[in-house]
Parts: sequence; structure tokens; C-alpha cells
Amino acid sequence: AKSHSVYLDDREGYTPGWKFNEWEVKGVPLRIEIGPKDLENNQATLVRRDNGEKQVLPISGIEKETSLILKQIQQDLFKKAKEHLQGSITAVDSMEKAKKEIENRKLVFAPWCGKEGCEDNLKYQLNGAKSLNFPFEQPKMDGQKCFACENKAEAWCYFGKSY
Repeated sequence: AKSHSVYLDDREGYTPGWKFNEWEVKGVPLRIEIGPKDLENNQATLVRRDNGEKQVLPISGIEKETSLILKQIQQDLFKKAKEHLQGSITAVDSMEKAKKEIENRKLVFAPWCGKEGCEDNLKYQLNGAKSLNFPFEQPKMDGQKCFACENKAEAWCYFGKSY
């Protein structure tokens, strides 16, 4: 059973660099290069799109190695995205701090009353930022006040702009 989708780009009239760029733009995660010298040596070069890392491998074990590399790409991209998300969240307790963080393209995590009128006001004050979601696991509420209207907060919520 075939476990990977493979496309052989054997078009003539295009340089290898042009073809490599075209497939990278299309988002192909792993490129396998096999030229005449590679065939003589029974090898191929695998190039990761996410970091440009190249590996020269024997053709005989390429399917197994391809699976491992694709799993590693997925893990690396997930880790990078998670770190970026976590680094983009700032807890605030006032509208002034929220404005500053939203202007810096951060996500704001704040205690909020959840009232419709309050959200209308904060959308206006935060230049279009809005409530995004309430996490399932809520930090403890210790009598916090809403960061936007100073009424009793009901839950912690994420706020930000959709770009």
C-alpha cells in the first residue's frame, strides 16, 4: 500500500531551481531530489520545506525515512506554533494595559463580566478587538473586576483582533 502522495516533476524546459521554488510555493513539505549522479550512487536528497535541512539517503530506505521526517516536521511546526501562541498572550487587569497589548498585536487574557454592552464598549475602545473565547480551564476568580467596566468579572476571556 502506498503511504505517501508523490509527484514526479519531469517537465522539460524548466530549471531545477524553478521547479523547486514552484513546489515550495505550493506548500509541499518535503522535496525528494534524484538526479543522474544520485541514481549512480543509489541515493536521493530530501529537503525539508520548513527549515531547508537537506539529507542524502539511500533510495532503499527512503519510504521509512520519509515517514519519520514528515512526523518530525509536524511536531516541529506544532511546537513552534504553540510557543508563538503562548508568547503572544498577556494577562491584563485594566483597559489601559489591554489597549497597549492589543496595539502590540498581542492576545489579551483578562477577567471579564461578559455583558453585551461591555463588549460593545471594549470593541470601540480596543479599535475592533473582541472577545475570542473562554478557556475550559478557568483560573480561580478571587473577586476580580471586569478589566473593561469594573463590574464583577464572571470569567477569564481572551481578546484580540482578527487579522
